[in-house]
Amino acid sequence: MSDEELDRLYRLPLEEFVQARNQLAAARKKSGDSDGAKRIRDLPKPSASAWAVNQLYWRARSEIDELIVIGDRYRRAQQAALAGDGSELSDAERERRRAIEEAMRRVRYILAESGQAAGEALMRRITTTLEALASYGSENPNPMKGRLSEDLESPGFSALASLAPPPTAPPSAAERLAKAMLEDEESLAEVRAALSKAKARAEQSASAVDAARAALARAEEEADQAASEVEEKSARVAALEEKRLSRMSDSGEAAD
Repeated sequence: MSDEELDRLYRLPLEEFVQARNQLAAARKKSGDSDGAKRIRDLPKPSASAWAVNQLYWRARSEIDELIVIGDRYRRAQQAALAGDGSELSDAERERRRAIEEAMRRVRYILAESGQAAGEALMRRITTTLEALASYGSENPNPMKGRLSEDLESPGFSALASLAPPPTAPPSAAERLAKAMLEDEESLAEVRAALSKAKARAEQSASAVDAARAALARAEEEADQAASEVEEKSARVAALEEKRLSRMSDSGEAAD
């Protein structure tokens, strides 16, 4: 079972998941891979809320990447607060809330586009998963790969207590190295998020350019048609004028 097959499966509309999964399992069994067929058939159908978050991953990856980046900042602010420095926690929480709200707006659009009702209970479950992503950051024990089958639960604040160094103890070499590695991971995730957004903007710009070129081509075609029509009508007018003048001349000669 390849990653590509799994990705295609989880990108499908929710109502098509079971049939596609069973067809994939049947094909795998027919090829002689009974174990693979069983693993595929055992894949649970995502809940409606998990499916919605998966679609956010596939259709607006930059939103998920941003949640991961902000999640790392939020965890660091929590750890600092547990160590006695809560100066950054309020700003980190505010940033986390803003990112979740932006992601929720995109999810509502995806649900509307897919014909799914955005009921209160469904949106509450989706919020729970997004809050978990924005709390765990890159430390998520269930890495976000667009294949969720159930909602994620946010870690409790107390669960981070063990991550904070004693306030009075100087950081060890291992702790300094861990901090530097965390900063590197945060920088990398931030750059990846920026790259995803840049790619999205580039795709939108390319689509706009294509649309403008198509509109220009249609306008040029219509202009050519109009010019041909003007030329044709002008020739017709000239012919009729010439004919009228000829008849007037013939009429004058007859009168004489």
